[in-house]
Amino acid sequence: MGDESTTATFTATNNVNVDDIIVNSGSTLTLTPSARWTAVNGTVNNGTLMLENGSILDGTLSQNGTLLFSSEKMASSTINASLTNRGSLVLNPTPTSAGNTLTVNGDYTGLPGSSVSFGSVLTGDDSLTDRLVITGNASGASTLFVTNENGGGGQTLDGIQLISVGGRSDAVFSLGNRVVAGAYDYNLRKGNVSGTDPVGWYLTSFASAPTPEPTPTPAPVRMYRPEAAAYTANLQAANTLFDLSMRDRSGETRYTDPVTASVRTTSMWMRNQGRHGHASMADGQNSTQTNRYVLQLGGDVIQGSTNGTDALHAGIMGGYGRADSSSHNSLTGRDAKGKVSGYSAGVYGTWYQNAEAKTGAWADTWAQYNWFKNEVSGDMLPTERYNSQGLRASLEGGYAWQIKSWQSGSGMENRLFIEPHVQAVWSGIRADDHTEAGGTHVQSAGNDGLTTRLGLRTYLNGKSQLDQQTVREFQPFVEVNWLHNTKVYGVRMNEETDDVRGSRNIGELKTGVEGRLSRSLTGAIVFTQQAGGVGYRNSQGSLQVSYRF
Repeated sequence: MGDESTTATFTATNNVNVDDIIVNSGSTLTLTPSARWTAVNGTVNNGTLMLENGSILDGTLSQNGTLLFSSEKMASSTINASLTNRGSLVLNPTPTSAGNTLTVNGDYTGLPGSSVSFGSVLTGDDSLTDRLVITGNASGASTLFVTNENGGGGQTLDGIQLISVGGRSDAVFSLGNRVVAGAYDYNLRKGNVSGTDPVGWYLTSFASAPTPEPTPTPAPVRMYRPEAAAYTANLQAANTLFDLSMRDRSGETRYTDPVTASVRTTSMWMRNQGRHGHASMADGQNSTQTNRYVLQLGGDVIQGSTNGTDALHAGIMGGYGRADSSSHNSLTGRDAKGKVSGYSAGVYGTWYQNAEAKTGAWADTWAQYNWFKNEVSGDMLPTERYNSQGLRASLEGGYAWQIKSWQSGSGMENRLFIEPHVQAVWSGIRADDHTEAGGTHVQSAGNDGLTTRLGLRTYLNGKSQLDQQTVREFQPFVEVNWLHNTKVYGVRMNEETDDVRGSRNIGELKTGVEGRLSRSLTGAIVFTQQAGGVGYRNSQGSLQVSYRF
């Protein structure tokens, strides 16, 4: 069919016997349903050979071009002789055609560059899938490409058979693409898990046992995708990027003017924070490292007092934040990256019982609306993009006691304070439900959680003799906190949920120094270390600046 200068399209019907069949490059031969063509000297396909349901080709086939099924579903076709493949066998002509079967009643030889494409609705062992049936021997090597046709993923036991071999199975088949469904990775293995078919080729969501196999035989382990950790890292970052306490936001906002003796507060503040974190997932395979940066700005719009001693101020704030994460699966070696960036806008309010003495009770509250763009990209998979947004609000209170004051030999005036405090933060930030390119439905888990923080802060307010007639002073501090999360962040991929381990209860240590350099400028440098269970940890540093106009 066709020649070097022309192409042809031919539809074959009925039963035909010929000496040979040659399909040249650019030409197409279609065998209609129940058609049977016999080539005594064999068939050479350099173009396209299309097989419809029930069609049969007798004689050896040298497959150098493309052999594919028509768009029918659950189709089957037979080659009654050996097949030598150096081109492409396409058993999945459409994204919804899983269930086709190509039977080779002879030997199969895979030559360099050859491939076989399958469509599968990936779940468990009984997944609907295309199959290649070889009744003779299999030799050579071919690359397999498997497309998941909206399968939800699941637990395989024996495996999903793609290729059966009736004779010797010396061929080497390998995956040319990454196969995923739901929360799981699938691998290709020779032989089923039970050992009843050692020569066929199967997809499995379980990792293979090491060689030599240990005794006793270890329990099979499912292969979880690292993208689950990346989705979780994005959600956790979106919910916590703009979290702050009263101290984080304002630094040292209260001071007494040495000239007028009146209590003043700053009216504008800025906070820069960098953070590095490490977390492990409940699946026991995936771990994540995350780097964050946050810039927040705010300013008072209301300042006042109800009795001349207390102080009340309220303001507005906004910010930009970004987090980049890298997740790795220790079992499969697969990696995934997550990225989230977005903005916040909100309001805050603070009340001090005794602003001048800096003692007594205080209360603080804030509410922010946050919105983010998210990305997750995995090995050999398309980049997934989606949004997240929602409200986050805090209520915090504490009580400051001056427990000691003294003057050092150099004239330094010192006052030592302790300050117990408690904070509750509610989060309503959610990621949009998202369907991946491969069909996996992704939802956020751990929504509408409450984080409580209970702690004690100790700080020393010092003023040197040289600074007695200025507002300059410094305040080093140490703070310990216990954080409790009523829910942990995670992801639901189809029906499987995975979440962060060790983040339910977290210990936190903060240390740093706050200082006032002038009537207008205050600042703070803060270092924080958090530790939870199972390797959960975060390290962060922040620079806070407040300026009064």
